[in-house]
Amino acid sequence: MTIPVIDTFCFNGERVVPMRLAYLAPVVDAFVIVEAWETHSGERKTELFRDRYASWFVGLEDKIHWVIVDRLPPMPPSWPEAMVAAGHTWMGTNHDAWFREGFQRDAAWDVARELFREAGGECLLHVSDADEIVRREVLVPKVS
Repeated sequence: MTIPVIDTFCFNGERVVPMRLAYLAPVVDAFVIVEAWETHSGERKTELFRDRYASWFVGLEDKIHWVIVDRLPPMPPSWPEAMVAAGHTWMGTNHDAWFREGFQRDAAWDVARELFREAGGECLLHVSDADEIVRREVLVPKVS
């Protein structure tokens, strides 16, 4: 018995993504890739990197589940204080960008939950930045 592996990350045109996909595709059952129409600094894009770099995804269309975020919401005023209270002092003063990044990353959850249900309630979910590429061996679940 094998456990399905789902890999999710935010995408902002990082050139390492084709390498990530090629390296992980043999052990990943589904990729959930999240792209927003806005950057983490709040700038509106003129086009999606998904479309600009469509050739990077050829051959993997059956494994890729895209989540496109139309608008990143404004940061709630209480969010910075909540992060400091939770010990996230490493965020410094750039709270708006960190909030946008967190919102974009969290946008993958609905699709990941659906894939989890389709897998019978058992899977290995890997969440990281696009340039944080885990060794394939780590994603091969050990089933007893």
